[in-house]
Amino acid sequence: MHQTRLDCVWTEAMTHAGLRRYLLEETHELLEALDEADPVHVREELGDLLLQIVFHAEIAAGDPDAGFDLADVVRDAREKMVRRHPHVFGPEGAADVDEVLRVWGAAKAAEKSERTGILDGIAPTLPALARAQKVAARIARAGASAESSDTLPSGPNRTQPAVASHTVPADPSDTLPSEVFADEQSLGDYLYALAAEAQARGLDAESALRTVATRRAERA
Repeated sequence: MHQTRLDCVWTEAMTHAGLRRYLLEETHELLEALDEADPVHVREELGDLLLQIVFHAEIAAGDPDAGFDLADVVRDAREKMVRRHPHVFGPEGAADVDEVLRVWGAAKAAEKSERTGILDGIAPTLPALARAQKVAARIARAGASAESSDTLPSGPNRTQPAVASHTVPADPSDTLPSEVFADEQSLGDYLYALAAEAQARGLDAESALRTVATRRAERA
């Protein structure tokens, strides 16, 4: 027998806010499955994450102020994919990946024309390292320097981080320059500089740190 949300006491009591932690947990469990490259586990976790989307859509469907359901979510996603891929669904062509990114970026910019700042749309809830790299990417794309004084303010008792002159230790017994740890601001500047350099070199800082942390944990 098909059950609706109203048939289950637990789902009836759920709210968007109440489901936040489950959405986060399921997302990280899917990331773990992807790291393991286990198709069976990936399939399971994709299903669990999909259930979270279904739950949120069901909550919205029962909320007269929301006015949408799962079918609306799927329709919106389909329409967005068509809009963002004029080289596939429209007359515009793209010969390589760089051209695809240019076309996609132009389509997104037109769609988000109400945004006035170059950092608009970056989720503040992203992990700090991933957010730093995304901020650096936006700044670089806008033609500004990721190491500008606005981004990395310097003070009389602080040293501007210089990624090129320091090597991040591969062994915990090695030490970073002491000025990096002068205070949290100095440490933050250094970490941001690393994220910006990773972005410039086409590396994923968040993934790199997660991989190393996992490897260290396995050796512990």
